[in-house]
Amino acid sequence: MRTTTTLVTMAGLGLALFPISSANATAGGNRTPVDNVGTFVVHDLCAFPVTIDAHVVGAQTVVQTGRGGSIIRVHLDETDVYSANGHSVTGSYTFEIQSTTDASDNLVSGFQTGVIVRVPLPDGTIFQVSGRADALNAQTDYISAPTHGVTRNLDALCAYLGP
Repeated sequence: MRTTTTLVTMAGLGLALFPISSANATAGGNRTPVDNVGTFVVHDLCAFPVTIDAHVVGAQTVVQTGRGGSIIRVHLDETDVYSANGHSVTGSYTFEIQSTTDASDNLVSGFQTGVIVRVPLPDGTIFQVSGRADALNAQTDYISAPTHGVTRNLDALCAYLGP
């Protein structure tokens, strides 16, 4: 059975949806390795553009729901480099993504849980977003606040990366 699924990769919650084919998505599910890199610029994290170079490594599991749709679970280890105005910081963290598609393979839900972003700053503070973020209904380029959870030290990140 050939089924098109959706891999949800969030580079620091810079949501990107990559359609992929899963020729082995059977009722028992399948596990596929994930290793993606990407660079994107966000305009709503700080008062200036921030470039994020992201590398995610992990695994995706696709399980058919029995109603024609799929549940896609992704476990990722991510390393990001945040850069702006000649400054950069690097953070590594682990998180989970779960998405659901309907019988027509439309994405109907998507959320991310865990330590969504964790970036140590030179002053000893840590920019961190933790909790659960509704990625499907995000209204911004970059989600710096989870739907349920906490954001810490965003102001310190922007101060360090600032002009």
